[in-house]
Amino acid sequence: MKYIKLILKTLLFSNCQGQSNELLISKRLISDWSKYPIYPRLVEDENGEKEWKKAYKYLDSIDVYGITYLSDGLKINGFDKYLKNNDTLPNMEYHGR
Repeated sequence: MKYIKLILKTLLFSNCQGQSNELLISKRLISDWSKYPIYPRLVEDENGEKEWKKAYKYLDSIDVYGITYLSDGLKINGFDKYLKNNDTLPNMEYHGR
């Protein structure tokens, strides 16, 4: 019985294939948040100048990249973030169009 299970598992997994191409299509640093529609929600006017709202001041300490990658053959747009000292943070993804 052990040998039959082993043969079945071998046959099952011998036909599995991973993705053969690169998943990440593009990665670009976001340096000008004003180009994004969410920008007005992130800032407030202080003496006629735009400043980060208190909840978003941390954006000065991270680098945010806009990424495009493949998932099941579809192109997905999202964000990836890193601390400026090259430490990584838990992944944050935004799936947009």
